[in-house]
Amino acid sequence: MVIFLDTDTTPLSILQGLSANFNQPMASFVKPIQDFRPGQKVLRTDIRYIASTGQEVPLCGHGSLAAAKAIVSLPEFIGQGIEEVQLKTTKGITVTIRVVGELLEMELPAAQKLLPVEDSKEEKIKALVNKAFGRDMKVNKIMTGGEGFEIGEYLVPERCAAR
Repeated sequence: MVIFLDTDTTPLSILQGLSANFNQPMASFVKPIQDFRPGQKVLRTDIRYIASTGQEVPLCGHGSLAAAKAIVSLPEFIGQGIEEVQLKTTKGITVTIRVVGELLEMELPAAQKLLPVEDSKEEKIKALVNKAFGRDMKVNKIMTGGEGFEIGEYLVPERCAAR
């Protein structure tokens, strides 16, 4: 779920309440883009990710892709030749999403100190990914933790792309 809202002036408690009310796994709160100029190829804005439990997370891949898709689908950006969307998180992480034809290609920042997950967890996560995509996906690594990424496990895919 993507919600366009001024993330600078909206208190966290309001964002948490909205996320809980929509009852989706994750809500992406995107600051509206104010300073677009014709011919501009890169859009930059701020983003916050709030789980329905109220927990703010430092980074959310699917939330970033959904936000980028929502942004480039806004009437003011359709047909403008947008090539890239950059989303800056509250942790100072910048997620870059390139517009390649009808695809969005995401580049996620790497954590500095990742730790391997237990074999049993790795197999479970791989099975869930394969089920979600309906086919066997090549996953290079599944890691956990690292500075700024203390919550959850992170996939390190060969390449991420979404329509």
